[in-house]
Amino acid sequence: MENTEMEDKAINLEIKRLLENYSIEYPGEKGVVQTIDTLRPLVPQKKQAAHYHFQLLCRKIIQELVYVHPLFWIVNAGVFIFGCLLISSGGANPYLITMAIAPAPCILGVAELFKSWQNQMHELEMTTKYSLQEMLLAKWC
Repeated sequence: MENTEMEDKAINLEIKRLLENYSIEYPGEKGVVQTIDTLRPLVPQKKQAAHYHFQLLCRKIIQELVYVHPLFWIVNAGVFIFGCLLISSGGANPYLITMAIAPAPCILGVAELFKSWQNQMHELEMTTKYSLQEMLLAKWC
């Protein structure tokens, strides 16, 4: 046991002596600039994250708008504007108005869920894994 401890101390002293004499030569300013200039073309460019994600969101919204009848969106916009006008008039409690108007889009959207029966497409949609109604419900809820 004493032998191994003495050997460890000797090795540690030898390593310490070698490291004390070891020095690192740092590159000059010119070398650093040259390395940066050489590697700059290899660095990937950052996308403008906010702008890119906003474009993706807009595309997704436009794709989803196609599946639902335009009258649904017009009526919902009317309900929203009506609610905003009632709240801004200050005549009633805004919480009460919000609670009264909030279910309207869901109730109006029920008609979209029955669209396949109106168009006689329900048998075809039953053969798919997820029907249009299931996807609409998942998105709205």
